Amino acid sequence: MEDDLHRVQRCLLNIWTGKPVGDRYLLLPPIFDNGEFMNKELDDALCAKYPKIFVERNLPMNQTCMCWGFDHGDGWYNIIDMLCSNIQHTIDQRIENNERDAKYVAMVRSAQSGDLTLFNDYYHWAANNEKTLEHYRDEVLKADIGGVEFWRMPKEEIPQVVAEQIKEKYGTLRFYYRGGNEKISGMVEMAESMSGVTCEVCGSVGKTRGGGWVRTLCDEHAESKV
Repeated sequence: MEDDLHRVQRCLLNIWTGKPVGDRYLLLPPIFDNGEFMNKELDDALCAKYPKIFVERNLPMNQTCMCWGFDHGDGWYNIIDMLCSNIQHTIDQRIENNERDAKYVAMVRSAQSGDLTLFNDYYHWAANNEKTLEHYRDEVLKADIGGVEFWRMPKEEIPQVVAEQIKEKYGTLRFYYRGGNEKISGMVEMAESMSGVTCEVCGSVGKTRGGGWVRTLCDEHAESKV
């Protein structure tokens, strides 16, 4: 019911306002919202720091739910910051490793075909140490490049993670996205679990509390927020 009402409201607002999503702060929040949005400075900081992940932040509401920004309090900023940092590092590291491994594989194939030009360039740092150079030459020439266990073959690239919606639901963080892989899925699950013990308002140690709206709060903010 909640998601259906959200969709209806967004469609109506889109027709009614005709405004770009950059004017999100002028629009009404979702009907069932708890009233908390991350402040604009933190919102902008995350988008600037992780432009690939939040590339849809300012798209129209008929294209993405990220038009609403970060639908939770400021207290979860550090959780999202660390999550996005680990996600982007994992993706970028795979790209860098693949570029390095592709260069290595090309060098091995060239050497095994009898051309040592790429080999000499790759191990230029050992040019004055014939013993070391001979060691690597033997290793390269014996490498089973077509073998299943040849670990230097480039791996499958990880699709870029793009955030589709970030919100609080039932007291914890929800990070909806596309792309990634199983490792990144585990990162997201961990971040969402961490939000269950982190005050949504200030980031201090908190716990999930019931009431009119289930939220994760510290003792101090529980008195005024629940």
